[in-house]
Amino acid sequence: MIGRKLLINSEKSTLYKGGVFASPFLFIIFFSILFSQFGTENWLHPNITNHYNVTDSISYLEFLNNTHIGIRDFESSLNIYEINSGVNYKQKINNNGKLHISYLNIFQQIEQIDTNFHFHYKQKYQSASVSYINSFSNSRQVGWIKINEHLLKLSYGTLLEYNIRNITTVEMEYSKINTPISLLLSYEDFIYFPQDLFRLDNYYKFKVTYNNDKFLFQNTLWVKNSGISSEQNKLESPENNIIRFETGGIASINQKNKVDWFYYFVDKKTEFSFYQNSIKFLKINCFNTRIHFAGFNHTKIYENYSFQYGFSYRQLDTNASARLRTSTISNDLFTLFGAPIVNNKDNGLLKQYNFLTQYKLFYNSSIISFNISAHKEEYDISLTTIPINSFGLPLTDPSKQKLNIIGKNAINLGFEYEYNYKSIIFNLYFDQQIPLKIYYIEIPEDDLKESTKIYGGGLFKLSIIKLF
Repeated sequence: MIGRKLLINSEKSTLYKGGVFASPFLFIIFFSILFSQFGTENWLHPNITNHYNVTDSISYLEFLNNTHIGIRDFESSLNIYEINSGVNYKQKINNNGKLHISYLNIFQQIEQIDTNFHFHYKQKYQSASVSYINSFSNSRQVGWIKINEHLLKLSYGTLLEYNIRNITTVEMEYSKINTPISLLLSYEDFIYFPQDLFRLDNYYKFKVTYNNDKFLFQNTLWVKNSGISSEQNKLESPENNIIRFETGGIASINQKNKVDWFYYFVDKKTEFSFYQNSIKFLKINCFNTRIHFAGFNHTKIYENYSFQYGFSYRQLDTNASARLRTSTISNDLFTLFGAPIVNNKDNGLLKQYNFLTQYKLFYNSSIISFNISAHKEEYDISLTTIPINSFGLPLTDPSKQKLNIIGKNAINLGFEYEYNYKSIIFNLYFDQQIPLKIYYIEIPEDDLKESTKIYGGGLFKLSIIKLF
């Protein structure tokens, strides 16, 4: 998002309309970051991509860097961005075996700083992994292990793949991943900063692929169970379950025309509690999210270029329920609500409509791609707070608020360049989202003027591969 001040300022009513917006509940809004995020990169860059990767059998060395800047607001100190870099090395051992070694440097952060409130969630670590791929005529087995700075927190996984009559592939995978995270929540003199946090994810995947010369059809089921461990017992291990189902296919109408389609559904359910000095100050009773994403692309292939266009639709439904003990956090917060306990309920519906185009030019040893896409988004998000006494009885009528921003029109401009020189492949990718119009319930006076201290919506990827 560029050139417009769109995001949260808790000292002013630019975000929510209809009541006092309490900064501590920003933590509930950001809570999804703990478990796979809402996917800011996917929302800001829903461009045409190949959803079906073909496993290569070559040996190579790759250097890569991926940078995504969701938002950098230097005026309100809001930052959402990630920078990942590393090295991949794959070597054929024999006719059946391949060794894959990877080293990655991961940095992901979301941070909001206001006058009285500070929140950040961060992943910053280095990891190294080793995997071995053993392939036969009708099957493939993969085993891998990964370590980071905390040597006792290992990650590992295994994959089994079977090929039936060379047209149907069945794949089963399990992995256990330990990720070190940093979490900070402060309000005035209250500081919640648990040490030695790890997010533990257990993944289960089952995939069936049908593939012949003209048609590919694929179904995938993902199940993930997540939890967070703390050495200081400052939080209760959450119940977090995610189910994701994907289906789609590619059809070659003839040598010059290809169509592909996809649909996926994600269902997330979470419960969680936070403690300070053995007192439960925040209880998230539920945080549920459902995502639907569907699309269709058509590619026209010519001798020296190709043209692709597509449509996609994404919808996110979310609801959250939480209880906050104001007296544990701050006397001012207690005075603000006039109650020792505050119940909170959030409901949200986000819709995104996308029209995507891509022009790809084949020139000698180079492939140049230009991406242009148009997006329309609609938001309907509400927040309700209910002050209650120690006996669980409401003290006042509920305070109902609506997200002041109700929509956005934007375009994305993307460029990709791939150059092949002998055994070296150079790939550069850049995509930038540019908002055209923001829709409000009530236009804030502070937002009428554009700000030059905000940058966001940028995605940059660089890869250099040496083939052996």
